[in-house]
Amino acid sequence: MTDHDYADMIDPFVRSEVEAFKRGYGEGIASGIFYTICALIAVGLVLVSLNAHGATKRGWTYEEAYLPIRASSRAARIVICQDIGFERKWACYYKTEGK
Repeated sequence: MTDHDYADMIDPFVRSEVEAFKRGYGEGIASGIFYTICALIAVGLVLVSLNAHGATKRGWTYEEAYLPIRASSRAARIVICQDIGFERKWACYYKTEGK
């Protein structure tokens, strides 16, 4: 047995890691991390887009008016108005009965 053979027996993992990096193991790990991050961002964007305008999908309607809107005038169950201070207008959200 020579010294070279004995060195391989003591530290076989160093040799296998060097060979793996020669074959592109490091680039494969970096690519895997990059594509995993891209996939997480894409899934996050899809989840955000599915919840976009969630209030309007549940039957709420938005309207600007010069006077606060009454629920009876729009056949609504509830009306929420606030003064937006621009040309003395009111911003009102109301929910109709059928929605």
